[in-house]
Amino acid sequence: MRSKKQHIFDLIMYILLLIFFIFWSDMPTTYIWIITIVYSVIIVFKLIKIFSKEKKKDYKQ
Repeated sequence: MRSKKQHIFDLIMYILLLIFFIFWSDMPTTYIWIITIVYSVIIVFKLIKIFSKEKKKDYKQ
């Protein structure tokens, strides 16, 4: 189980990578769009993970 701090760190890392890839001028436009879409989906997933309430399951029997 990952903590909220780890998810926030991952989110920051993905945002920085997305900014890096957008401003990297050697890449063709098609690749930039693909990377932008993929990283945007990952960022949204991380935001959902951070702000959603985690349901803890009780496995005691």
